[in-house]
Amino acid sequence: MKIYAPEGSIGRPIHGLAEAPKPMSEARIVGLDNRKPGAALLIESAAKRIAQITGATWVGNRSKGTAATPVEDDLLAEIVNDADYVITGTAD
Repeated sequence: MKIYAPEGSIGRPIHGLAEAPKPMSEARIVGLDNRKPGAALLIESAAKRIAQITGATWVGNRSKGTAATPVEDDLLAEIVNDADYVITGTAD
């Protein structure tokens, strides 16, 4: 008869911990406007308030072509380069 420990096998972890994110005070926030009516104002207001509360830097809004399509590759590359966090929204 073999008895197993309830906590599982003991040994070294296979993987280490993920790198901790940088503090929000060092982060850059971008708003992604989906071009729905009122979205730009709502997204910008929310992103600016988050930046104000956390000390992050508000970089600005970016707008994709339409609400019905994915973000364009060149715009996605720009956002990846300019932002640590993206504020966007969708609703119908």
